[in-house]
Amino acid sequence: MHTQIMAELSLYIKKSEDGNFSFNYDFKQTWHHKFNMQGVKPEHVYIKNFMDRRNEKNADLQLSLLKFILKVCFATENQIKSYLSSQGFPLEDIDKTLEMFLHQRIINMFIISKYPLNEIPEDALKCYSLDFGGKYILSHYGTEDVLSWTSTNAVRGVEYITKYLTTTQFYLALLNSVPENIRYFESFANFNIGKRDVQTNAKFEIMSGHTPRGFILEVVRKYDIPSGIQKKSEKLNVLMSEGYIEKYFSINPVVILLAENDKMALEVADIYYRNTNSTQFRLLTDIRIKNGFDDKSFMKYDPNKKTLIIVKSSLFLPKIINDLEESE
Repeated sequence: MHTQIMAELSLYIKKSEDGNFSFNYDFKQTWHHKFNMQGVKPEHVYIKNFMDRRNEKNADLQLSLLKFILKVCFATENQIKSYLSSQGFPLEDIDKTLEMFLHQRIINMFIISKYPLNEIPEDALKCYSLDFGGKYILSHYGTEDVLSWTSTNAVRGVEYITKYLTTTQFYLALLNSVPENIRYFESFANFNIGKRDVQTNAKFEIMSGHTPRGFILEVVRKYDIPSGIQKKSEKLNVLMSEGYIEKYFSINPVVILLAENDKMALEVADIYYRNTNSTQFRLLTDIRIKNGFDDKSFMKYDPNKKTLIIVKSSLFLPKIINDLEESE
């Protein structure tokens, strides 16, 4: 049975659906604890406690976890483990840290449900966000800007949550493939187009030798078709064709449209092309980024044949794959 149908029949999204980020937009967040100051310790207490733990073996893990959640806004338990494992941290320490941070109001956790539930089911898909304690720690021990973070950053509709989680998955795929070439990665980037803004799911640059190559990521879910992607493509066309993009990139970036599956990707490509008259974009799907990138991950749109064609993108391939192909 299709994941979307299963989600609609269930009262909540389950762990088994992790990686298939297409949830009913009518569902809501059910939080582990409310975002209020009750139970939150004074800032100096969090700082002192973290100072006392700085010499412990998992202190670096704890700080890396908080930086990662701040960067992506939301991450599932599996995504957190995937990221921290890639940084060399043991899985057993991750479980302990998540549990401790939850009860100390350093992070928060929610599930996605049809309506707010009194308890969080064990088999529910758990998503994590920053909490006040985490903000206090990062303000002293992180280099990231946390001043703008408030609890309202984490209280979102499911439409945004699905896109945050998919963006997180894309970022993990980048880290899995070309970590050394990522110049920067900014989730949910805003671009100014005159008196309006256009928000995209990410902007980032990958180094090609000494030259940064820019990209804009737009995540598309079934609820965005057709009107959502039509409006977004019109705004992106203004951004790209009327000179506004020059404030953000030295070379025009490539737009990446990340759809749920190949069928949807073709529909998205057709809509985007009709609204921009441009083929300077590439397409991905959820399954194509699940384990990183390979030479069959990306597709381009052929407007004459109205089909998608697999294209190799060397910038996104691990060095070992490029080296193997060059030696053949």
